[in-house]
Amino acid sequence: QNDNYVGSDIYEKVHSLGIYCGDFKENSRHGYGKYTLPDGSEYDGEWRDNIPSGRGTFRWVDGSTYVGQWKEGKRSGPGRLNASDGFSYDGFWVNNGMEGRGIATYPNGQIYEGMFAAGMREGRGTVKFTNGSVYEGRFRNDCMEGQGTLKMSKNAVVTTIDNDVNEESQDENKNLDGGDLKDDFMIPIEFQSDIGHIHQKAGFTSGGS
Repeated sequence: QNDNYVGSDIYEKVHSLGIYCGDFKENSRHGYGKYTLPDGSEYDGEWRDNIPSGRGTFRWVDGSTYVGQWKEGKRSGPGRLNASDGFSYDGFWVNNGMEGRGIATYPNGQIYEGMFAAGMREGRGTVKFTNGSVYEGRFRNDCMEGQGTLKMSKNAVVTTIDNDVNEESQDENKNLDGGDLKDDFMIPIEFQSDIGHIHQKAGFTSGGS
């Protein structure tokens, strides 16, 4: 039986690695075809010389999907990933990693729009938090680092840990490390231009000392 097909001829090939149904050229998957892996995940799209290349869709068994460009069997170029845990990314890819400009929506509702490198937020970007706050600035190694602006519509509570607590206060307000939890308040960014005046009204110098 000859499986050397060219153009739009369709042939179904079953082997130990899964099932392929689509176009062949010189014994290689070439053109358009659907490949189902043994675990049930599948690739449906364009092929070149037996490798996914061009536009295609990959579906994982957990319901996650990627729709976009492929190069030499890897996600490369513009594409969108929708993960089953609620994470999504719409942007550019290089060698299966998020690279360049893109928009990521996280399971907790936060949205990041900006630059990525090696799958991490890197360079300039914007984060929109679920409480309405917005950070615009620099990122490094997936963290906010460098110059940036944080805009808040209300005071944000930041929980800190105090390990120098006395025995009488060591009760229900504990974390797992044995430290008490305290709340510090960040002044909204639009008020910071008046911070010197606020210090003077409180009886301190404009620098807060």
